[in-house]
Amino acid sequence: MKIARKAKICFIDILRPTHGITVLNNLHLAQTFELFRWMVQTGDAYRRSRHSIYDIYGLLSCYSIGVNNAVRGFCDCWRRDLWRRFYYAILYQSVDPAITAWRRDYNIGEYGTRIVSISYYLPKWTGGPLNSAGTGQMIDKLLCTTGRLRKAHNRVHPQARSVHSVILEVKPAGWFFRLAYGYKSDSSCWNVIISHQRRDELFVDFLLRTERKMERLVEKGGG
Repeated sequence: MKIARKAKICFIDILRPTHGITVLNNLHLAQTFELFRWMVQTGDAYRRSRHSIYDIYGLLSCYSIGVNNAVRGFCDCWRRDLWRRFYYAILYQSVDPAITAWRRDYNIGEYGTRIVSISYYLPKWTGGPLNSAGTGQMIDKLLCTTGRLRKAHNRVHPQARSVHSVILEVKPAGWFFRLAYGYKSDSSCWNVIISHQRRDELFVDFLLRTERKMERLVEKGGG
């Protein structure tokens, strides 16, 4: 399978319903997620500006105001949410100097085009779980995980094993999945990170590895 290490991005194409890297149509999906990660990585340095009133993490989380310590994670409605994040990053009207500088320096905007260093499998060389439809199905499967943890992850509450939710999150270092668990009978909740994207690991390979780990971690049909 051939791997691309760079991509020419015309940012406005991401938002078009039938053209380019279209999130809602599942085209080049792994490339789209790696592009979002690239935005988090490049924007991280601009978050430390003392003049910021609305930082890059807030922009990439679709928040209207505020400085945030993390980018909001993705749940089972990730398709529409991911498109909205790109919309905010590219078109949201902001007067924050840090956001303005980030967009200017990386040519992010309605008319912006840039060669971006991201790695992904070339679409014509992928098949089965590696194509965009399969990638979307894997994300759906992981984020909609239900059941019961096979082993206790909480020494104080060993019976708290019911899976409440799974969230896909991102930091400059890469993507990761966080699982929330607790008692089935109440809202008590604890969190455990089940997998991190490794250095130089492609997004699809990260999903495949997480899928295998999830199967070992969660017993289906439990509660």
